Amino acid sequence: MRYRNLPDSYVLIFTTMLFYVFSAYNGSAQILENTPEYNTLENLKAIQYNHDSLLTSGYVADEITIPYRSKGLYEQYPAHSLYKKWTSEFLTPFSFSSSQIPDKYEINLEGFSFPAEGVLTSKFGPRGKRQHYGIDLRVKMHDTIRAAFDGKVRMEKYEPRGYGYYMVIRHTNGLETIYAHLSKFLVKVNQHVTAGEPIALGNNTGRSSGTHLHFETRFMGNPIDPSSLVNFNTKSLLSQSYVYQTPKRQIKRKRK
Repeated sequence: MRYRNLPDSYVLIFTTMLFYVFSAYNGSAQILENTPEYNTLENLKAIQYNHDSLLTSGYVADEITIPYRSKGLYEQYPAHSLYKKWTSEFLTPFSFSSSQIPDKYEINLEGFSFPAEGVLTSKFGPRGKRQHYGIDLRVKMHDTIRAAFDGKVRMEKYEPRGYGYYMVIRHTNGLETIYAHLSKFLVKVNQHVTAGEPIALGNNTGRSSGTHLHFETRFMGNPIDPSSLVNFNTKSLLSQSYVYQTPKRQIKRKRK
């Protein structure tokens, strides 16, 4: 679609704004199309300008689709090549087909910072009839909780019968980390954070029998035992990287 006597950049800005407004009314917002021809540097700058402006104005909804190979937005949306979507509304909104999840993916763990100073009090795995998808670290009321890696805050929510006040951060290495049973958020949704930066204060909100930090590491929605990455007793990395492997059952389905 073209408009006479108008430069292409103006047309792009105008059509992008219209797209955002209509998408917001429908409950979701997408950034143009996921095709390479839309991802010139000029177009990406226009997309970024419109996204920031409309987000400030309140027109953009909580979910966006990230452009294909959008170099200019790489830092804006960490690990965009894996996730393609960014939402501040749901913990696990991603409906990946088995073909979208790599059989193996190497996760860089360099720069890891311990989220809390306390000792490990509960491990990953079965807990009675439920599954404990993270680990628990002992903290005192209002102890400082820190970001595990560089990344961007994806969501902050309150879940009275579960996590209590919790936060999700997506990281540049492809992981997402979850911090639960908090008392106060120190950073905001869509804010960039660095490893070791204070992000929240500890508590025992939600379904919790005592003050602690519930900490999870996930890859494309799939929980990983944090103790597979870090020795929480010696407070040291087990390796500089971790190779995520898709469960064998999922690999068999992919190859059928």
